[in-house]
Amino acid sequence: MTESPREKGLRDWLGIEMNLSRVKYDDDGNPYVLYFCRRKDGRIAKDYHYGEIRNCSECGNKYFADNKSIEKRRGLYCSCKCSNKLKNNPSWRGGVIVNQGYIFKSSPNHPFRNNWGLGYVPEHRLEIEKRLGRYLKNTEFVHHKNKNTFDNRITNLMVINNYGAHRNFDKTGKIKQEYIVFNGDNDA
Repeated sequence: MTESPREKGLRDWLGIEMNLSRVKYDDDGNPYVLYFCRRKDGRIAKDYHYGEIRNCSECGNKYFADNKSIEKRRGLYCSCKCSNKLKNNPSWRGGVIVNQGYIFKSSPNHPFRNNWGLGYVPEHRLEIEKRLGRYLKNTEFVHHKNKNTFDNRITNLMVINNYGAHRNFDKTGKIKQEYIVFNGDNDA
């Protein structure tokens, strides 16, 4: 599928995969890229974007960054792919997010990660898995003893191997010993 000139111009304007062959130099040796745009009255106008040739902070490739991007501190990477890498993204908070009252940690290689971009796993499940030395099964549920979902100390966590038993334990506070896989510091 070929892209239209408009799509190609937009892609180039966003700085995605900027082709250095489009970069020209004026008489003083300053690099620029020439864009053609249609005005409201229908005439086609030339638009000169001056800037500089830079090396990408992430991959090291050379690319053209126009002065507007540099002024707005956007001209640091050669493409969206490089700028969206974890450590470069201004929204990156160290791989920890809070969602639905639980703390989630980024764990892209975890087999039961969710599908929110980088793969997050609830922190309480990671703590229990580290203690048990294995991944929890889908049928195993982690219960917070003090009902504080932000308190993920190992002594506050309990693993129950049955959904119905977990729901019943939430309501009544009683559970049969056979349903408990892990109880705080004591392996059951």
